[in-house]
Amino acid sequence: MTRALPTLADTQAFGAELAGLLRPGDLVVLSGPLGAGKTALTQGIGAGLGVTGPVTSPTFVLARVHRGGRVPLVHVDAYRLGSLADVDDLDLDTTLEESVTVVEWGHGLVEQLADEHLVVELARGDDDVRTATLVPHGPSWSARLRPVRRRATVRVLLLDDADRLLLFHDSDAGLDPVVTWWMTPGGGIDPGEDDVTAAVRELDEETGLQVDPAAVQGPVARRRVRHGFSDVVVDQLDTFYVVRVPAFDVSTAGHTEDEQRTLLGSRWWTRDELAATTETVYPGGLLDLLDLAEDPSSWPRELPDVDESTLP
Repeated sequence: MTRALPTLADTQAFGAELAGLLRPGDLVVLSGPLGAGKTALTQGIGAGLGVTGPVTSPTFVLARVHRGGRVPLVHVDAYRLGSLADVDDLDLDTTLEESVTVVEWGHGLVEQLADEHLVVELARGDDDVRTATLVPHGPSWSARLRPVRRRATVRVLLLDDADRLLLFHDSDAGLDPVVTWWMTPGGGIDPGEDDVTAAVRELDEETGLQVDPAAVQGPVARRRVRHGFSDVVVDQLDTFYVVRVPAFDVSTAGHTEDEQRTLLGSRWWTRDELAATTETVYPGGLLDLLDLAEDPSSWPRELPDVDESTLP
């Protein structure tokens, strides 16, 4: 991942964005020539973490600890350090395990401080535009740097005349072993669509069922959910609707190539089967959502934000 940083403010803003990925114990190694923006990036990280006080280059004191944010920030200038032992000898009043440690000039010197780390390679072009390239080292960082896709979706509680719910069996084939789960029909809202139009289209594409828009009842509930998969993170706003139909056989003729690759099947579930299953079913709290579908006076309910990930 490479980002162009035309201005100082852009570099600091990128640091603040990067801070959103950081956790206690993280090691970030900044490499690049003098004037590439290492301190400016660290200032942005400090702002994103919410630490108090100015973040300046620790050249003459070698390391500074900044507190007051959600995670302490240890800012190290390794330019004058000769070995890893010199880093260990720094008199820091915090442990690296509870802090985010950002090291300038640390490439090839401090990587052993943590099992995994992130290298930020900073460069300064002839046009004075900086670039930052993120190089993950370790599975945790590779996962955190997955692309993020944001979308709004409709999800349909599709109930038959026996009060059974239709669910699809989906999978994340990028994991070993493959992770599977059951989920309600539905998908993204296309540009120019309203919720009901999207729900009608999604049911047609995913099940072959053509429904009258008047049969789409709701909205029943709304929530924000994060789905972390092996290849992407999806940050989406779900809106739930209910549709009641006679039982029918699902057609997959309208499935996309991706759906054909990941969807393993579908089935109708009774409430007792949902209550008893040990398999993963999304959304969590589905039985409560079905109860809510029976109480239109309580629509729409704002549900808590949740994470439903195969790979956090």
